[in-house]
Amino acid sequence: MMKQIEWYMNMIFYNVFRFDSMLHRVGNKLLDPIVRPFRFLSKLSDEEIDKAEESMFDPRDGFVSIHASWTFGTIMTLWYGSLCFFLVILICYFIQIPPGWYLYSFSGFVIGGVMGLLIDYILVLRKDNYLKYFKEFEKWSSTEKKKWAAMTTVIALLGLGIAIFSFWLLIYLDPYHA
Repeated sequence: MMKQIEWYMNMIFYNVFRFDSMLHRVGNKLLDPIVRPFRFLSKLSDEEIDKAEESMFDPRDGFVSIHASWTFGTIMTLWYGSLCFFLVILICYFIQIPPGWYLYSFSGFVIGGVMGLLIDYILVLRKDNYLKYFKEFEKWSSTEKKKWAAMTTVIALLGLGIAIFSFWLLIYLDPYHA
């Protein structure tokens, strides 16, 4: 069971990394005509600059990998935080905690978010665990990559949807809300 969870978490991180890489490559292509005339200011040759730009996409320690880990951490914080937020709202409502109960639900969001970051770190980022999964995922066919990319998008949007629904539920269940 734990290996399956680890596989899914790494699959989500892989798709976040691919999406982040694609966004950075598109951004580089759009900005290149603007930046290229100013390369003469650099003491590096064009080949060295191109090599440095390509190293940004290294999964081990490139800029995109660092940015993707932040994005992945945000998604996991939103996902687990929203889920805990939602559960605490329901628990507080059903056991009839007096006014001010919404403060407990916000603490649920914080606790869930921290749990999400810890799970993210332990299962994916610790000791570059994701690299062995990246090798496996790179062997996938194009249709398989698209299928799991769509699944990752659904998971991220579901976390956002739970967060929005939880805030709506918090307002709706508030006894002082007119």
